[in-house]
Amino acid sequence: MQQRPDPDSLIRLIRASMEDLQVRARQGDRIDMSALSHDIGALCEQLAVLPSETAEPYAGELEDLVAALDGLEAQLKETHGELTRRLEALAQPEGEPG
Repeated sequence: MQQRPDPDSLIRLIRASMEDLQVRARQGDRIDMSALSHDIGALCEQLAVLPSETAEPYAGELEDLVAALDGLEAQLKETHGELTRRLEALAQPEGEPG
């Protein structure tokens, strides 16, 4: 028997994962986004098999997820820039301007 798609559960899981990744990125922790990628793929697969009238209400949720992904990307870029600046400062010989 095929399992019935449950996009609501996946959306909650994806949101929680993104919140955790955002916190870890802010802290400069190394993060693995493979589980998030897998869950997003599974969500897309689940929505693709739903009748259009059932899937349509998820459009807003998907837009929110894209915005959250954009926020995560911005945080990762910001953290990367900060870590790069720190590394460059460490590589500067003492007494030389940075």
